[in-house]
This record gives sequence, structure tokens and C-alpha cells, in this order.
Amino acid sequence: MPPPVQIAFKRIGEPKVGENGYLGFTPGREEVHKAGSRPGNAKALDSDILVQHDVEIIVRDGARLYVDIYRPAGSDEKIPAVLSWSFYGKKYSALDMLPICVWKCCVTDKMLSGLEKFEGLDPAHWCPRGYAIVSVDSRGAGNSDGQIAVMGTQDAEDGFDVVEAIAKMDW
Repeated sequence: MPPPVQIAFKRIGEPKVGENGYLGFTPGREEVHKAGSRPGNAKALDSDILVQHDVEIIVRDGARLYVDIYRPAGSDEKIPAVLSWSFYGKKYSALDMLPICVWKCCVTDKMLSGLEKFEGLDPAHWCPRGYAIVSVDSRGAGNSDGQIAVMGTQDAEDGFDVVEAIAKMDW
């Protein structure tokens, strides 16, 4: 019996450095965006933000998913984390993607820092308020293993495993 829903499959090309804000695969790289700096051509940051790039999380079936973690710099206290999860990947800033939307969804460049992922929360707004933002390359997106599986049981299992891994981090 055929599946009740047809599944389209098209291999997505590898991201290219310099295209849509992609900086390359850089596991273990950390950087601090200083208060007052302007990533891209956007608003200035209110406080220092520590970014950990391409942190590996291994989920239950052994697949490797990669996340970028944004949190207040200079603090090791426990803070809540908010996941930004989608199959768009974590490297595409809204500054790069909004121009393809009608009227840029009424969002001006000055409303964003350039650190946010498309359809995700802006770390420049949330980190100064004591939150970490975890932007995920879901299965099949960016450098994460596998094929993109949108809103299915695989996505749910991966989401559970990522939440558990983040909860075990020392911050």
C-alpha cells in the first residue's frame, strides 16, 4: 500500500561560505560580540554575547546535529534556554532572508541584530534578559547528519534529545 502522503525529495546543495551569511563549518569556535557592535548593518548590541559555533549533539540513533549557542558573555550561572528549530538551518539571518518576503514582513533592518536565524529569536534581544538562544541545524540541514524530516516522529525524537542535551550543559 502506498504512503498516504506523497514525499518529494530534492537534495539541497551544500552551503557556500559568504552566501546568505554562511561563515563555514567551524566546530568549537567561540566568539564574543561586544556591546555596541553592529553585526551586519543592523542595530547595535546592548550587551556582550558569547557565541559557541557548531556544538555537536549526538541523538539516540547516533546522528550528529549541530547547534549554535548564544548566551550572555562573562556569566556561568544557570540560565533558561530557548530553542530556535526549523529545517531552514541556523546560518541564515533574517536580514538575508526577509527581502524575499512581501514588504520584508514589515521588519526593518534596525529591528534586528543579524545574529538571529530566519524565523528565530534574536539573541541581541534575549541574551541581555538572561536567556540563552540555541539555534539548531535540524536533521539534514546545514552540516547535521541525515535527511530533512519535517514535523514527523523523527523530528520529535531529535527535538527531545536536543532538549535533554542542552539541559545537561553546565550553564
